[in-house]
Amino acid sequence: KVPTGNVNPATAVLAPPAEADQAVPASGRPGAAAPAPASPEAVRAAADSSARMLALEEGISNVTSALAGDSFKLNEVRRTILQTIHGSRGFRCVVFGLRDQKTGVITGRLGLGAPASALSAQFRVDVNPNGPVDLLSVACKKAADTLISDASAANVRTRLPTWLQREADARSFVLLPMTMKSAPFALIYADSATAGGIVLGDRELSLLRTLRNQAVMAFKTAG
Repeated sequence: KVPTGNVNPATAVLAPPAEADQAVPASGRPGAAAPAPASPEAVRAAADSSARMLALEEGISNVTSALAGDSFKLNEVRRTILQTIHGSRGFRCVVFGLRDQKTGVITGRLGLGAPASALSAQFRVDVNPNGPVDLLSVACKKAADTLISDASAANVRTRLPTWLQREADARSFVLLPMTMKSAPFALIYADSATAGGIVLGDRELSLLRTLRNQAVMAFKTAG
């Protein structure tokens, strides 16, 4: 099984977005005290978050326009999705892996970031039913969006494939598996060089999932 945050604090299976809370916020209730002024750090964090959301939304809009056209180039749509993910959060490296029909192994096909070329060449996730079991293969087979906050943690590192331990030099990463007809066929991998370097709020996670779903749609449309 993919470990959850309750078992292993270095790992989390990202749950589907919850429905919006309809409760009235405390600041809107009668007699509630006025909120304290935000600190400069909080203001900067909010601005950074807004910029990331805008970049993701613009990327989604561009992909939507491409998919709505009379024809589109799958590779261009795929690159736009990866560029949006890479640029929106400043990930160290983003790799798109696609399943080889003959071997049943997801291999690196496209990468962005300084180490992407070396990592993409080593990228292998065996999703065959009786294939080797590691954290990435399990996440793909279960279609479980997964965030690893510290890949160097002993109880995480031992579950990573050898190539990732050797080549990635990543301290945290996120996995966005892609499935078609209930079978894994691709994976988007994005990492950071620092432990805890990837923190995803509900809105940001939802936008990343939208990009992933657009990639699935592009493959379905392209046949």
